[in-house]
Amino acid sequence: MPEIRSVWALVAIACSAAAQPTKLSYVDFQPCCLASGPGATFVVGSTTSPPSIQVGRLDSSGQPASNFSIVIRGNDQVTASAVDPSGNLWIVTTPYFNSGQSAPAQALIVKLDPTATSVLFTARFGGTASNGETGINGIAFDSDGNVYLGGSTNQTDFPATAGAFMTQIGKADLPSGYVLSTVPRQGFVAKFSPSFAVIYASLIGGVSPKLPYPCNGTCYTTGATNSVSTIAVDAAGVVTVAGTTSALDFPATHGAFQTDCQCANGVVNGFVARFNAAGTGLVWSSFLGAFPPVASSDLGVSISGIALDGTKNVLVSGLTILPNFPTTSGVVQPKLAGSPYSGFLSKFDSTGSTLLFSTYYGLLSHISPPRVDAQGNIWLSGSTTDASSLVLAPDSVVLGNSLIAEVAPDASRVLFSALLPNGVTSQDLQVNPDSTITATGPSTAFQRPIPNGAVVSFAPSAPASLAVFGVADSAVNGVTGTVAPGEFLSIYGTGLTANPVVTFDDLPATIAYSSEHQINLLAPYEIAGRQSVSLQVTTSSGASQSIALKVAPTHPNIFLVLNSDGTVNSPSRTAKQGSTISVLVSGAGVTSPLEPVQVPFTYTYFFPFSTGIGTITAAPQYAGPMDGSPVNLLRVDATIPFVSASVLNGFTVAVQVGDATSPAIPLYVTGVSD
Repeated sequence: MPEIRSVWALVAIACSAAAQPTKLSYVDFQPCCLASGPGATFVVGSTTSPPSIQVGRLDSSGQPASNFSIVIRGNDQVTASAVDPSGNLWIVTTPYFNSGQSAPAQALIVKLDPTATSVLFTARFGGTASNGETGINGIAFDSDGNVYLGGSTNQTDFPATAGAFMTQIGKADLPSGYVLSTVPRQGFVAKFSPSFAVIYASLIGGVSPKLPYPCNGTCYTTGATNSVSTIAVDAAGVVTVAGTTSALDFPATHGAFQTDCQCANGVVNGFVARFNAAGTGLVWSSFLGAFPPVASSDLGVSISGIALDGTKNVLVSGLTILPNFPTTSGVVQPKLAGSPYSGFLSKFDSTGSTLLFSTYYGLLSHISPPRVDAQGNIWLSGSTTDASSLVLAPDSVVLGNSLIAEVAPDASRVLFSALLPNGVTSQDLQVNPDSTITATGPSTAFQRPIPNGAVVSFAPSAPASLAVFGVADSAVNGVTGTVAPGEFLSIYGTGLTANPVVTFDDLPATIAYSSEHQINLLAPYEIAGRQSVSLQVTTSSGASQSIALKVAPTHPNIFLVLNSDGTVNSPSRTAKQGSTISVLVSGAGVTSPLEPVQVPFTYTYFFPFSTGIGTITAAPQYAGPMDGSPVNLLRVDATIPFVSASVLNGFTVAVQVGDATSPAIPLYVTGVSD
């Protein structure tokens, strides 16, 4: 399957023994995270134009029931959400920090009612210093409804409470000549009452980095960085946090699994720490990492999620580049499968002194927080960069690169796995009270997003039957909830078989290819002018679920680019500045009359003391049908603008048809046309 370039999605997977009909629907924003409440699951995300928080409520069957939007100031990024014991939904953010701003950059907390249709409370949290920011990365509740927050700050007046474990940012112990250029970022943990009165707030972190070389004269450094990325709390109010640090003086405790920061050569370590119930001290604190074999500017260990089991053991998930990351015997994948990033699952005992297990798991660009079901099995989702690197369960359905996996409690086996259509999962995962699982995705690692997500539900315990798990523009293989007249689409699913019939409302589609797991087709031109259509697949075994798709006049996506000599543009077959290329586009809509077409080119330029990105929008020399094409494609001919003989990389090309612009794709350019 070609590389996916964009998508956001949600997947709800029914794990009960009884077969459930597959469902597929969509939301109109970028999901961040999930939270479960009585009779409902909430998917929470954000938009940037205008800046807003978005909430979609899913009913007990996993279908969208309502949507709610909150316009906010600034470009806060939603980072976490959770439901309190009363069923209210809480959402937290990290603010966007601008070094020239005059107002403090504080995290936002929003509380909604159980229907997620009314705002009950909002607050900002952090210091008042304008030369820094405070962001929240995690939220949790105890059985009394007290609120626990974890995050990071570099504000010198962060409102730590008297008597807390750590109330001030310490002074770095730097070698001679080194000077801190910024305030070292610290993690924090804070506890509030249900009415959001502060009970305690403590920093956690160190300030002294491992510096690679001695300083002759004056050398500036940013110091160590620390961040709490995820938080969990037990019924007694004991908090366990996990995150990243590069501080040699991070407060690890005696007897913990790792007591020294193995953060040489610019690579950070993970950490896991447990506070006492009063927030005045640490019960235990351990690093999780390894000395990097070579210098690197990459993260050594990045912890993305945490979960507690019934005996207060601590499970964490994340990504690592380290070939010597600590693993244990008898696990799914004790050795690194390759590069660049591997997922991992590691479990500490309740004292923090022992790793009960630790395993790599496949090459992933993102991994969700781990979730533990009633049997102690571990569920996760992720986006793989190499499917062959994964340990999969027998008879796994393979439709793309979006992973869902169930791992045994001791990480010795993969009990269930599926690779769903590209981009469908990886951001977050929930185990629901009715034994269903809901996963969202993809992560923000996808660089060319389409502004919608999908919601899919199915029963993995049931035999494969006729079901659709994703509809995508065939040019990008990224699931989408939008279709244009005449667009070339791919349907991914199970039980599709040969000779299917696909309808858009009452209109049959022209099918170009079909197999058990994929159908390629042309959407009917007659859907033009409709607001939405219902797609359904019918075979000799029955009919799939109906899928609602929005109809847009145009929905362009680039199939490929041809050089002036007719070869496909690639790293080995390049174009030249000033030459004419042909861009083949799907989703151009009705072609008679054709909507206005433009071709935006971007390029990266390099000057002695700066770099930048330029954009030139060209008018096409030709925009019309692709003669002899077996599918409905628009051919757009345009001349690559001459920028400079020194600008030979960083080019991209996109195509705008009407009001819609395709995602940009790389354009490989070397030299200048004669």
